[in-house]
Amino acid sequence: MIPRSGPNVAKLLLIDADLVAFRCGFAVEKNKYLVESKGGCQPFEDAKSAKVWMDAEGGGVIWNRKEVEPLENALALVKNVIKDIQDRYAEWAACRLWLSPSMGNFREQIATRAKYKGNRDATARPMYLAAIRDYLTEHWGAAVTVGQEADDAIGIDMSDNPGSVCVSFDKDLLQLPGRHYNWITKEERDVTKKEGAKFFWQQTLSGDATDNVPGCKGIGPVKAAALIEDCDSPKACWDKVLEVYTEVHGAEGPAFALETARLVYVRRKNNEIWSPPSGALNG
Repeated sequence: MIPRSGPNVAKLLLIDADLVAFRCGFAVEKNKYLVESKGGCQPFEDAKSAKVWMDAEGGGVIWNRKEVEPLENALALVKNVIKDIQDRYAEWAACRLWLSPSMGNFREQIATRAKYKGNRDATARPMYLAAIRDYLTEHWGAAVTVGQEADDAIGIDMSDNPGSVCVSFDKDLLQLPGRHYNWITKEERDVTKKEGAKFFWQQTLSGDATDNVPGCKGIGPVKAAALIEDCDSPKACWDKVLEVYTEVHGAEGPAFALETARLVYVRRKNNEIWSPPSGALNG
């Protein structure tokens, strides 16, 4: 059983189990394509190749079906992923896996300009997602967060337990200072406090299209990073954010900026709601 109380553990292996569940669930689902044309029928592994062949044949019809491997295959993938991570960090004190709740997220009440994650297709989920989540909780001790996302639980754990490792390929977690491990690319990196803060300010300006969080109109990630590049303190960054939002959105700018910041911010404390800053960035 994963320890969840008592003194802080110096090193925790913090696994974003949401991504494990989705990735392994989709890995056992394959779409197959068949092109029926005047030249006959031809099978393809992907839609692009099927379309190219059909166009070359002068038209036709593309048929597709989903082939799903047995649930056991998906669960075996989950087991292999977690074991590989644990083997890499065998000396770490403990492992915690976090899952986001199926319903309930404090950001849903904050978002007024667009529904938080309202751009997500509810049907675009692995067939075995529920079964995989059950497996993660029953066999690996994964915990389901309440009222917040797995990202927030990891952020709180990272803050409480310096020296821990964030195991995820979710870019949002790059706000968190500390060691990060991407189990897809097998890459590890250390994010400084300043780098994490800069990434947060960049998201505050650009928003997050993945989560349906609109940022300042006309400001993408590259421009956002350039705008806050020379800001050397949280206050300077916030002042720049307010300046840009007000310039683009007028009187609504400050409220829009505050809402965006609160939506993209990954919690470091329980029940935390982001507030405008003071003080200086540390490297």
